Amino acid sequence: MPSACRSVPGRVPTDVDVAVVGAGSAGLSAALVLGRCLRRVLVLDGGPPRNTPSPAVQASSPATAPRPLSS
Repeated sequence: MPSACRSVPGRVPTDVDVAVVGAGSAGLSAALVLGRCLRRVLVLDGGPPRNTPSPAVQASSPATAPRPLSS
């Protein structure tokens, strides 16, 4: 079992197994799966938050989706 990592402000840990670049949905998903596999993961991201809803997303809940157009 890996030893516990201590977080020191201003320092990047160097004893990690994987560095995930980007904290978008794919990066966080990868970090979650790797963490469940007991890997020490470092997520690197320096951009603004990207978790705002997108009006262009088409995969919505069937309860809130509009009815399809009839032809």
